[in-house]
Amino acid sequence: DKQFCGAVLSAFFAGYGATQVYGGVLSDKYGGSAVLALGLGVWSLATALTPMAAAAGAVPLLAARAVLGMAQGVAFPAMHALLAKHVPSKVRSGAIGIIMACAHIGTATGELRSGAFWTCALLCGSCQRYP
Repeated sequence: DKQFCGAVLSAFFAGYGATQVYGGVLSDKYGGSAVLALGLGVWSLATALTPMAAAAGAVPLLAARAVLGMAQGVAFPAMHALLAKHVPSKVRSGAIGIIMACAHIGTATGELRSGAFWTCALLCGSCQRYP
């Protein structure tokens, strides 16, 4: 139902929002590369485990989505830390603009290239299984 779909989406965004500032702090302390690599690894694992979590029930699915959001939440702070360290200030805003534009273009075209729009199929398919 729509209420459960909302809970699934909210679990992701709660995790995402929870790690925004913390991702920046960790990036300043340990470096953006390390934080981005760890985030990418955890988010890949959470993505791979999401279908099994959905099959196991509502709570495991919500947990997997929250972990996915937490892992993705560190990405932009880590990227900005890397840019601040490695890109000269005179061209930094242009680099940030290009990266942000490409991130959104990649999301849009990735969904189109997936053929079946697997993200929507995963969420809606999971939502239909639970009353």
